[in-house]
Amino acid sequence: MAEYSILSEPLREELKSLMREVLAEMNGNGHANGHDRQLTGLLKLKEAAKHLNQSESWVYRHWKDLGGKKIGSNIRFAMDDLEKFIAKKGA
Repeated sequence: MAEYSILSEPLREELKSLMREVLAEMNGNGHANGHDRQLTGLLKLKEAAKHLNQSESWVYRHWKDLGGKKIGSNIRFAMDDLEKFIAKKGA
């Protein structure tokens, strides 16, 4: 079955380029390394829940308060953000 797209090839390439720029900005290193590398060093929801000693559903409900970042359909957490949240709650 042939792939159908309403976007022209030049427009698709422009969108890809813009997406790479956004990912690079999120990555903070000036260049995008691909989707998998964007997630390197970040904790998954399950890992964040374990670190916080909370349920996954609790972390999902509070992911924005925890400094979580949505990357595609994934939510990831920087350890620094989780530590800041813990320190703020402990104070």
